[in-house]
Amino acid sequence: MANSVFDGLASTISNVLGETIIITPVSGPAYAVVALFRDEPTEINNGDGRTTLAVLPTLSVPKDQLVNLNVGDLAGPINGKTYKVISSITAGSPAADGFVDIELELV
Repeated sequence: MANSVFDGLASTISNVLGETIIITPVSGPAYAVVALFRDEPTEINNGDGRTTLAVLPTLSVPKDQLVNLNVGDLAGPINGKTYKVISSITAGSPAADGFVDIELELV
């Protein structure tokens, strides 16, 4: 795949505005990502040009940082709380590090 003019943008945004979060897979070792956490309703891109209103807590992670994300994996601590992954949506960026929006529920 050809390089995108957007390569590196999600990682830069995440590194400047994000926080370190530990992802603990259902199976396998835990790993750290730098991500943006939102706990307010926000619009997320479905990857096909449409947007959806996410009312659940959402974590936006550059996709090149995700080792293997599955429903049921844990994310935290975020504000002293632990969350469970319930779904993920690739935001549709052609960049190698484009954001993946992860919907969470409080454990």
